[in-house]
Amino acid sequence: MSAIVSTEIAHAVKAPIHANQRASRLGLFRPDDYVYRPSGEALATPASHQDALIGCEGWRDALQALSGPMSLSAVLDAAIESMPRIDRGRRVVRSLHDPEARFTADPARTAQAMLRLLVNACRYSTPTTPIRLRSRIESADDADHLVLTVADRGIGISRAHLHRAFEPFWRGPQAGSTPGQGMGLPIARRLIEAQGGWIELRSALGVGTEVDIWLPPDLSADRPA
Repeated sequence: MSAIVSTEIAHAVKAPIHANQRASRLGLFRPDDYVYRPSGEALATPASHQDALIGCEGWRDALQALSGPMSLSAVLDAAIESMPRIDRGRRVVRSLHDPEARFTADPARTAQAMLRLLVNACRYSTPTTPIRLRSRIESADDADHLVLTVADRGIGISRAHLHRAFEPFWRGPQAGSTPGQGMGLPIARRLIEAQGGWIELRSALGVGTEVDIWLPPDLSADRPA
């Protein structure tokens, strides 16, 4: 069974950027809540642990076969359809600024990163709560970027631990017995930074987590002529 997908069409959003301070587009956080963006060189993520994260269900061949240009909606469909069987009944609510926008970034890498974020969101939130997936256009460094957001109302991460969230194999104390190897965010970061983009993280214990993927202007989505 595929994930249950709900779609909400939203207008493109353009807003000014302030360091460590962005308005939460999905309503989980206050505008002044802290946003963590990892800096410096990403630590190595051994390939032997990449398949273990997803469940070795053939996701690699399916997503690596993607090639652009594709519609933004098609790229996100591929990520959702590659979710592990245990998560495929999870409701995913999509609010896209333009589902038919032509995606000119690397669709394979972006879909793989989105898949990892979706799996994390499913694992660390209750099955009855939806995963929210959003796209928007936002300004940074005097240019418009495509921003993809995955949000959950799960256990969250404390601010004191946000700086460790992108360390390979690190798992927060709140993870408990939840399955996982602490590789989702580190691998997603490497996949996005390899395209010249970046990832931002906003999270709080007992509230949930939002992860933003920022793609550079020359790799963002444009409406086909």
